[in-house]
Amino acid sequence: MEEILGEWTKQKKLKNAIESVRYRLAEVPPENLRNVFAALLTAGELASDKGAIFAGQIPEYWNVRWALFDVLDGIPTEQRVSTVKEIFSASASLRTMLNFTALIEQVKKENAQQRTEFRDQDLDEIKAIVVSRIRESAKDL
Repeated sequence: MEEILGEWTKQKKLKNAIESVRYRLAEVPPENLRNVFAALLTAGELASDKGAIFAGQIPEYWNVRWALFDVLDGIPTEQRVSTVKEIFSASASLRTMLNFTALIEQVKKENAQQRTEFRDQDLDEIKAIVVSRIRESAKDL
């Protein structure tokens, strides 16, 4: 999957591919959503964050974030936290994991009725996983 994503990035087709994933997400069997979520984390690392929002140029990275949340919404509520923890534990997509976690926190602060499945304790555990992944990555340098 990383090879495909890398090729799409080189061809400047990543944004279109992510939009297609979002559009066709209902066709993805529920048991494959975990894999799609993991692939989108990788896509987040490859996606450009360049763009001018006020000029209507949405960065690729924003499309990836929206797609991640769309996939998360397709996962049964009671499995979302464990899915994120499990996938984060094996992912090397540090920037995307950090950003995704911060977005969940931001959404919860702005509206306490959203993302209630992510309790404060769960977010602390997810942050600890991300920190652990960062440390492991630093050892490899």
